Amino acid sequence: MKTKTLALKLALVSTTLCFAGFSAQAQSQTNGQASGLDAASQDALQKTKALLNDQAQRDQYSKTNAEAAQADQNLKALMGNNSADTAQAYQLSSEIFDTLVKQTNGDPVALQKILSEAMKNPAAFAQQLTPEQKAKLSGLAQKAEAVKPSASKP
Repeated sequence: MKTKTLALKLALVSTTLCFAGFSAQAQSQTNGQASGLDAASQDALQKTKALLNDQAQRDQYSKTNAEAAQADQNLKALMGNNSADTAQAYQLSSEIFDTLVKQTNGDPVALQKILSEAMKNPAAFAQQLTPEQKAKLSGLAQKAEAVKPSASKP
């Protein structure tokens, strides 16, 4: 079960960082309506996915957002500071977030509710992932499990 616990922490840390980035962009670009992904919401989603998939952008964003910086440090520690594994975790986070944004029609309040519930019940959240996302999460969790305890943070 330890593998699943680390996997869930990994997904939640990444997704929370993702939400923080999207939320800031979405709030400045949309009026918060849940009527579907308008052009501004789609643009905010694409910018957030780009942020998650580009280390330079993540590093820059982390300099101005303490929550993002902490989530980034935690994720790197979980992955044993392996840049390739960390990048895979961010890619998975991007995929999960894309799914969540589309599921909620870009509604930041609905996204926050999902993430809040995920923090309370990560197992239930993980069960909602696609089979492909679950497989990627499992693979990342195995890599995280292989990290020596001194290289990771609880």
